[in-house]
Amino acid sequence: MYSNRLEKIKKIGVYDVLVVKDNPLVGRGKTRSYFLHTYALKDLNDKLGCLALQDDEICMFKVKDKNFYDVSFYPGVLKR
Repeated sequence: MYSNRLEKIKKIGVYDVLVVKDNPLVGRGKTRSYFLHTYALKDLNDKLGCLALQDDEICMFKVKDKNFYDVSFYPGVLKR
């Protein structure tokens, strides 16, 4: 239903995240988060909206017209 293209991108460690759209999960601007994955989203179809980026990787998105969010990092690993 929401199929999007994944690219093989191995990422382990702490990286900067740029929040590009206001959302109820994190404040807008830069933050740092822990990543541990092998595949990542590089583009989205018209059913999903990008909320945050790590370089050119989409690391946070929302399903349009639904209250459904997803992230590709572990926001609870680093203490705020």
